[in-house]
Amino acid sequence: MVVGIRYSILLILLCSSLLLFGCSEQRLEKKIDKQLDRAFEVEQDFLIYQEEILSLEEKDTKLYEEILKLDHKAEEELSVLVDEAISYIHERHDYLQKERNVMKDSKEQFIKIESLIKKMSNGEKRQTVEELFETMQERYDTYDGIYETYVTSLQQTEKLYEQMEKGRDGERLMETIEEVNETYERLFEQNEKFNELTKQYNYLKKEFKESLN
Repeated sequence: MVVGIRYSILLILLCSSLLLFGCSEQRLEKKIDKQLDRAFEVEQDFLIYQEEILSLEEKDTKLYEEILKLDHKAEEELSVLVDEAISYIHERHDYLQKERNVMKDSKEQFIKIESLIKKMSNGEKRQTVEELFETMQERYDTYDGIYETYVTSLQQTEKLYEQMEKGRDGERLMETIEEVNETYERLFEQNEKFNELTKQYNYLKKEFKESLN
């Protein structure tokens, strides 16, 4: 009879510890989920700044085309258009800085899950979250590259307009145009990578959230 009582106590204690472990794991998962949502919320302004930058890029393209169509003697009109184009470049830079700050804030929220991941038990969920974490870190690194390349492109484009104001012919002007085009090609490749990493991250995030239900 005594043995039976001890066995029952041991069984109850074992079940209780498993229950506590399960609750602890669920709390970790909920904390991670909350941080993912916070990082997502912070990035909402990123989309707004992206739209503003795209709008300014379209205006810049139209101005560039207008400048190319100008008669070589239309110096006064050329000066007005160049000044306008450069003002758009400065606006783009301002929105780019705001965009960068958003990504910094997003990263600050996101990296908080790193300490929580270390506390998770090994298993499929942890593997998913670890992959999610690595993907997002690569995404942030890729954005840093985009930012640096875009700043370079803005500097080169401003230089291009200043040269065009002095004359729309010449070897130096052609060299600058080539530099701008090369930078934009690099920027396009970086954007492609960034978008692909965003898709991967969203897929892994969805997988993790579905595992919580």
